Amino acid sequence: NTVTVQSVTQDGPTRTLDLAITRLASASAALDSLALSGAALSPAFDSAVTGYSATVPSAPTAVSLTASPAASTATLTVNGASLAAGVPHSVALQVGAAAAIAVGVQSEDGLATRTYTVTVARAAPDTNARLAALALSAGTPSPAFDPDVMLYTASVAGTVSAVTVTPTPAFAGASVTVNGAPVAAGGGVSWPLAPGTNTIAVRATAQDGATQRTDTLRVVRASLVNSARMLGLALSS
Repeated sequence: NTVTVQSVTQDGPTRTLDLAITRLASASAALDSLALSGAALSPAFDSAVTGYSATVPSAPTAVSLTASPAASTATLTVNGASLAAGVPHSVALQVGAAAAIAVGVQSEDGLATRTYTVTVARAAPDTNARLAALALSAGTPSPAFDPDVMLYTASVAGTVSAVTVTPTPAFAGASVTVNGAPVAAGGGVSWPLAPGTNTIAVRATAQDGATQRTDTLRVVRASLVNSARMLGLALSS
């Protein structure tokens, strides 16, 4: 880097001085910070430590990693791909498997490299197929909801032609159907009712895709009685 300095005397002569400044390239290949979203590193981050582990629940399908080098001129990679300093990078996770994330740091002079490894374990899929709540838009299930009870009854008036069943799974990663119709998260399914007893099956499938449980609702709709008989007849005088 050349800096030119000129001096001009009052009578006109000019003198030029060129100053050459050499900046040495940084030799730092260390990280200043390393973090995961929703998970703590073990051990706590230390730039001198290159091996870490972390555990996340079974629900997340990815984790975000953020890293910054100690020297701003160093270059970063994650699993071989370029990584911008301080910008979250998403890494996909497999259920029940561990993912090894390699963060590479290369110094500005290109002579030093260091690799930080984070092993992220994603918990095995959940096996909870129970319900946390079960509600009807008409009628009151009997007995009162209990996670251990699998059979309920309810009675509705004959004018009620349909009922909305709103089940809530105990584990957010489970899926639920009402007589085979899928239930959206936080929603319910409307089911038509015929006069008499209507059987509604609420089936929950755990996150593992294999564990299932079925709660049964028996909704009794009263019959509408039609009569053409008069209850009275009178004439005014």
